[in-house]
Amino acid sequence: MSAASSLSCRVVLSYARLDEAHRQTFRKHVADLERSGVHVFDDRDIQTGVDWEPVLFDEMERADIIVLLLTPNFVASEFCMDSELPIAERRWKSGECRLFPVNVAPFDVAKDSFLGRLQRTPSDKSLTEYRTAAPKQWREVARQLRKLVEGVSDARDRGAAPTSRPTHSGTGAPGGQGAATGNHITGSTVHGPVWQVGEVNGGMTINYTQPPAADGPDDPPKSP
Repeated sequence: MSAASSLSCRVVLSYARLDEAHRQTFRKHVADLERSGVHVFDDRDIQTGVDWEPVLFDEMERADIIVLLLTPNFVASEFCMDSELPIAERRWKSGECRLFPVNVAPFDVAKDSFLGRLQRTPSDKSLTEYRTAAPKQWREVARQLRKLVEGVSDARDRGAAPTSRPTHSGTGAPGGQGAATGNHITGSTVHGPVWQVGEVNGGMTINYTQPPAADGPDDPPKSP
């Protein structure tokens, strides 16, 4: 199996339902990523008759990369801003996933908002502002996403750092006794890529690594 066909990564798309045309465009441009083994998911992939909300949130909790299709519709959507975006922000800040904000159409947010601080792609102007050149920019978005996917897959192969929701076994005990997954303990200090910690008994100092930099959804119901 070639390197191009052995990519292992979970990508979830967050978008506003009013931006269905942009969702379709995005999925067309990342179709070859899916052929390479990348799991690409959005709410349209949920089967009819299924309770869609827990499925969607579970996919977001397990995603290695969360793609945000940013438009005025996204910002106006209570579901996108109040339900989906907080999951993405929490997991990104804890280092559990990467964010890939796509600047699809011009929008305005407060300077101190989370979205306002994220670097987007394209960074100069939105895709819709490119007009006839937009298809070329969509291809560039797909290429950038592929590079990010390859980086996540390589990091997983090296065991460098978790990019999906981690699991932890064992609890720390007084004097630094205990077990930790993907870390090592010296005295009462845990070293390494500690992303999420459950209950810890005894005095311990946890050194957190910084979360990765950002690379760079219409209101309910979002049933398929």
